[in-house]
Order: sequence, then C-alpha cells, then structure tokens
Amino acid sequence: MSEVISRRGFMIAAGGAGLFPASAAVPTETEEARLRACIIEIRGILQRWHPVVDEVHDNLSSNDDGTFLLSIQGTRRFEKYSGEGVYEISVGRGTIAVYWLQRDVQRRMSDGSPIPGGEFFWGRRIIHGEFVEEATRVGWPRIVRKLEDWESGRPIE
Repeated sequence: MSEVISRRGFMIAAGGAGLFPASAAVPTETEEARLRACIIEIRGILQRWHPVVDEVHDNLSSNDDGTFLLSIQGTRRFEKYSGEGVYEISVGRGTIAVYWLQRDVQRRMSDGSPIPGGEFFWGRRIIHGEFVEEATRVGWPRIVRKLEDWESGRPIE
C-alpha cells in the first residue's frame, strides 16, 4: 500500500535520517515571528506577575535613525468614586497615594441641573495620617480603593 507523504514530512524525515543538514529539515521562522513569540511570552509572564492587570499592550517602533523602542504596558480597571472620603489613588506612573476626595458638580444657574462634563474632584494628600497640603483639583483620579480607617490603611470590605 502506498502512502502519500507531504513535502514537509519528507524534509523532516530526511533531516532526521541525516540526508540533509538539520537546518534544512525544518523551515526556519522569520526574525519577526520569533520576536512576536517572545513578546507574547513576556506578556503572559507579566500578566501572571500582575493579576490586577486586565489588558496588556505592546508596541515596537523603528526609528529613521536606526534606533527602536519596544514597550509593554499593563492596564487595569480602576474603582468608581463612591462618595466623599479617603481613597488610595494611582498618581504619576503607578505610585499609590492616599487622598481625601470630594466630587464637585458644576450646575446651571438657571435651573440647578448638572452641566454635562462639568464635574471635577478636589483632593488633599494624606501622609502618615496627616493632611500635607491644601485642597487642590485632582482631575480624574484613578481610584485603587476607598479606605474606611485611613489612619490604619484598612479598606472598606
């Protein structure tokens, strides 16, 4: 009985038998495919190390001057504001800071209704249970969690 064997199967078998050099037996991956596989593996490792991350982005750019930039970034969902209180928020490049936060909603003078997009937050930084600055606009805080007993750092359950 004759059996049909694919070209790839033949190349692998012939390479294993020593008829061809091992590199000729298996088609080699492109450099781009190997790099992509490495990036996928790194993304997986980073997601396991950082379980709060729900999305990982990567970007590789090559520049005209011959240099390159490879970046891999994990993002997470932040909590929603749940009323005036003390919160851990993410500031800068992921540093956790404790702030007292209050939301301020701008309203129409004519009927007192909220102005769409007219809300912002005021905050005061807290370090070691002490306010360290006057209230300032915080913008849109990236809330990690709300603290119940902020002096001890215990979260609301």
